[in-house]
Amino acid sequence: MTNQLKVLILNKTYTLNPSREYVLGSGEDCDIPLVLADDGATEYLKFIFNHEENVWYAYELSRIVCMTVNGQHMTICPIKEKIKISIVNNILITAVPEGQSGIVGTSTNTDFTNTYRSSFMGNQQNTLLASRDSELTIPTINLGLRWFKISAPIDGVGIWLHRFDLYQTYSVEREHLSNLCEKLYIRVHQAVVKGSLKDAKVRFLKFNKRKFMQEDTRKYLLVTRDTIHGNRTTVFLRFLEYGDNLYIGIDVFSLGRINWLTFLGRVLLTLILFPFIWAIIPAMLIALLWWKIIWRMNYEKRIWLALRQEHPGKIGIGPFDLDDVMMFSKSTLHLAVMEIRNVFEEEDLPIECLDHFIQQINNYGDNYSIDSGGGSLSMTNSAIGAGNKVM
Repeated sequence: MTNQLKVLILNKTYTLNPSREYVLGSGEDCDIPLVLADDGATEYLKFIFNHEENVWYAYELSRIVCMTVNGQHMTICPIKEKIKISIVNNILITAVPEGQSGIVGTSTNTDFTNTYRSSFMGNQQNTLLASRDSELTIPTINLGLRWFKISAPIDGVGIWLHRFDLYQTYSVEREHLSNLCEKLYIRVHQAVVKGSLKDAKVRFLKFNKRKFMQEDTRKYLLVTRDTIHGNRTTVFLRFLEYGDNLYIGIDVFSLGRINWLTFLGRVLLTLILFPFIWAIIPAMLIALLWWKIIWRMNYEKRIWLALRQEHPGKIGIGPFDLDDVMMFSKSTLHLAVMEIRNVFEEEDLPIECLDHFIQQINNYGDNYSIDSGGGSLSMTNSAIGAGNKVM
């Protein structure tokens, strides 16, 4: 069939035929699936072929999406040659009319077909293009001195649920590592956004640390939930390259309510020093007392969360609190690890340890207790033992 249009978005290539219209969005009836967090709409763009002009058109269906081409906002855009359409969250869509170069891969069906090839060996060029076009603008957090910046990605996130962690390494051909990491990030992100974690928030962050005149930047995927009982649980996921190995790291942390005793102590000390604020030393002490909280408020955009991070209390010991932590942690882990497993199956990587981890997730917490010192929340039944390296 002639006059087809190829559309590339988030590691997937779609072939559009001129005999019908195609809608991109999060609705169940949409032809090209894409879920945007907090989008407030179910249909984002529409692709229609104009038979009189013999040209494809892209139509903006929601103002929230904000379709831009070459930096200019457009509600209707003709596709006469290869173009890149940018929408909300800096997601790029590449559209190429038939006869133009730009997207590798062909459709095997006569109708709308997802032609994304999961094998990096079989479709290396397509994967390279896809991961470049799907790159998002990700905030970078510079790690530094404790008084002025967060010192580590886990700074202020609460108690470490150490029995929920997963650290794995897999041997992968070096030329495919970068693309595999990007594929895992995108697929897990999509799985969480489309999944059943109704009140979960998901975001990418890059953490940059400078040491000995060298910078080390690592990308993290964070999934968080704030419960009505005052707990905040955060799941950290990252997929990193190390030599010829793919490293997968997952950690879970839970933050309790504000420790009002330590917070009031800070306020009291500030009131004691305030009459002498004209002097250098008291002024410096007051600045040191509140600088980190001010930085956290600017970073998190939420005063209450900033106070909880700087003055963390214990996780409540009531059944509702424990249920909140367990429900979100287990559900998020199961969803994320299952998607990692799906990618591994597509790439012919070993899945035995992932299967074992998934099976053991529901066994976590058969006997759990909260350290009275507020240091950790411990559960029995570790999922993966010491021999968890797959090569």
